[in-house]
Amino acid sequence: MIHERLREYRRANRLTQQQLANALGIDRSTYAYYETGRSSPSVLMLKRIADMFRVSLESLVGESGGNEVYTFSDGVSIYHAGAYEEDAEKKYLSQISKEEQDLILLYRLIKDKEAAIELLRQLGMRNEE
Repeated sequence: MIHERLREYRRANRLTQQQLANALGIDRSTYAYYETGRSSPSVLMLKRIADMFRVSLESLVGESGGNEVYTFSDGVSIYHAGAYEEDAEKKYLSQISKEEQDLILLYRLIKDKEAAIELLRQLGMRNEE
């Protein structure tokens, strides 16, 4: 079921419902309803959530077993069927500050990533002045 997959992905990444709701621009209770099955997200919302977790829409809505390996393509986190695995070369989403987690979640929703990075660089230069 979709609601179970949503909870699995969120917990595997050590995120709160509030963090995901904030990044998606919805109330925490709305996201909680998605996880409990009280309501279903729209296809557009499912696509945004899949983008955030860096998985295909099919993986998010599928009911496959626990033998899949999910890897964030940006190298932020790796998990296998919800199990947290250490890798010294990578920073994990659960090991960074809440502010950094929020920034990464929002970044994953941005379509023009190059423009976003340039904007962040400009903001960083302003802070150095």
